[in-house]
Amino acid sequence: KPRPADVPALAEAALWQELELTPKPGLVDKLNNGSHRDMDHALFVRSIAAIAPWFSRFAELGNSHADKPAGEQLRILRPMGMACEQAMYA
Repeated sequence: KPRPADVPALAEAALWQELELTPKPGLVDKLNNGSHRDMDHALFVRSIAAIAPWFSRFAELGNSHADKPAGEQLRILRPMGMACEQAMYA
């Protein structure tokens, strides 16, 4: 029987891979900020570290409400998303 994918771990790994891909013209990479004045590699690293712990919570909440209409799912997930965003900004 196939095991379910570890979506939170895959999401975090994807962020790290995207960040480390260099060169990436116009985007933050190891060599420059691209077109971003408000983001650099170090800040991107801290952002990933701040939001990655939330991924498993999103997956659990999403899985437990997967049978609901999309609008209701968004209403349920939005407060957690906003809290995650605040953690990143902190």
